[in-house]
Amino acid sequence: MKIRDLYCSKCLNKTRHSCYKQLYSVPNNLIISVQRGIMNKYKTPVKIDEELNLNNNVEFQYCKKNFKLVGFLGRINKNGNESFFSVINFGKNWFNCEGTEIREISSPSNYTSNGNILMLFYNAI
Repeated sequence: MKIRDLYCSKCLNKTRHSCYKQLYSVPNNLIISVQRGIMNKYKTPVKIDEELNLNNNVEFQYCKKNFKLVGFLGRINKNGNESFFSVINFGKNWFNCEGTEIREISSPSNYTSNGNILMLFYNAI
């Protein structure tokens, strides 16, 4: 069975396809959802940039905004129990919120070593 969108409609030879999208504007609050699949399936670290500069990116050439990380959401597995955590910025301080516990942390970069980051939250600066 042939998948039609992978073959030329005229000659039916296999062809390469690509999709190109370009944004002309972005909101002041940017939420990036990271598709991670099933728990523990993906262990690839997610690089978290504390500042995003979209000025030099072709896809964002019309979006002259910079963004600052204000938080992210992830999931962890402790002793077979899956739970969620969030890391948020309040002023100059970072906090880890896990269950009913909230504790101050020195940097959000400590949480980039696992592959379980689900969402990133940025505000325009």
